[in-house]
Amino acid sequence: MIEARDTHQSLRMKQLKCVSCGRIRPITEFGSNKGSSTGYQSYCRECKNANHAKNQANNMQMRLRHHFYTRMCAVMPEVPDDLYPNMETYLGYSLRDLVKALDRDVREEFGFNLRKAVNDHGFHIDHRRPLTSFKVASASSLEFQECWSITNLKAIPSSENLSKGSKILDE
Repeated sequence: MIEARDTHQSLRMKQLKCVSCGRIRPITEFGSNKGSSTGYQSYCRECKNANHAKNQANNMQMRLRHHFYTRMCAVMPEVPDDLYPNMETYLGYSLRDLVKALDRDVREEFGFNLRKAVNDHGFHIDHRRPLTSFKVASASSLEFQECWSITNLKAIPSSENLSKGSKILDE
């Protein structure tokens, strides 16, 4: 930890050097980490956020977990505190299995993989039966299971998803 004197207020301001960008920043730019000798994380928030965004773009399971969680929070009146970390338990399948199924479908229909479809071609993960048609009261309900089942999810071009809205299209 680096300490610097503030000449204007004669206060001592603690600073750390980010191991990623190498910049010396105030400790307020770092998250806490009780296991660290300094008590702070070694990456500044800016670098940590950039790294998280990069990982999310490359890790489809992480991306789907985040997307599903935000959508679930928007439609359910009460969200269990453990929904995010235990999402696969609530879903009844692993996100890895979902990624495999979506990847297989995209390869068959469009000729490229799911990551390329989402990252390069702007595909969306959509519900075959629209999310708005379900009345999901809780994460333990049958409606929740049907809404988020692997068979009710598909990857489609964003233009198709945005143009259809909440309609069910003939397959």
